[in-house]
Amino acid sequence: MTLAIFCFLFAIVMIVQINHTKEDNPNGLSIAVFQKIIGFIDFVLCRFEVISFVSFSINPEKSNPKKIEKIVWSRLCIVSVISLVYELLLHFFDVSSFVFHMRFVLCAYLMLLQISMVNSLLKPLFGVKRIGNTLELDKPLSQSKNVKIPTPKRSLLLAFVNLFEIILTWGIIYRSIMPCTIDNADKANYFSIVTITTLGYGEINGGNQTLVQVAISMNMIIFVLFSICHITTILGTLTNKADD
Repeated sequence: MTLAIFCFLFAIVMIVQINHTKEDNPNGLSIAVFQKIIGFIDFVLCRFEVISFVSFSINPEKSNPKKIEKIVWSRLCIVSVISLVYELLLHFFDVSSFVFHMRFVLCAYLMLLQISMVNSLLKPLFGVKRIGNTLELDKPLSQSKNVKIPTPKRSLLLAFVNLFEIILTWGIIYRSIMPCTIDNADKANYFSIVTITTLGYGEINGGNQTLVQVAISMNMIIFVLFSICHITTILGTLTNKADD
């Protein structure tokens, strides 16, 4: 029901935007609309300094390979610290009431980090660049002389870093929304790994809780987007290497 409503509303928005798009796009009008959506998300994430800082979002104009790598590693570091501190609080202190009220804030922040990660992966693939308050659609990555294409080794390494970030992030979320089933971080991370690898659940499962089922679905969607983006980037870098 929820998925059907979301798809219906998203399809209506896309149809309206396509009808109002004046210029055609060689890749299709839907791509042009999707570029605007990515640009809008990037605008929201980078609009305020506080949101930009806590979500590790940077303007593409100010980015470079070194800064991007630093942000990716910093995000993994933050998620690791949150996981450790959260587990220590639950293990050594009686903070059940505090955790109950703060877990939604924590999950919201972790989702913000996930959105920031996916957005940073989609921007270069769709040629989205935001300068100030205006959206500029770049040429395809292979035709842009201003974009430094990462090497295959660097892309593969960053893919591993992002993968561990996804595992730890969703481990914390599952630890928060399934306290009765998952009572430690190891089980939470195991549940996250089993979810994204689609191996099938054994003694731990999501049950019939709607919130847990939504979280598992979001986990899988983000992992699929992550996989597609990194595979495309790595194949693109290998192709450009071969062309050179």
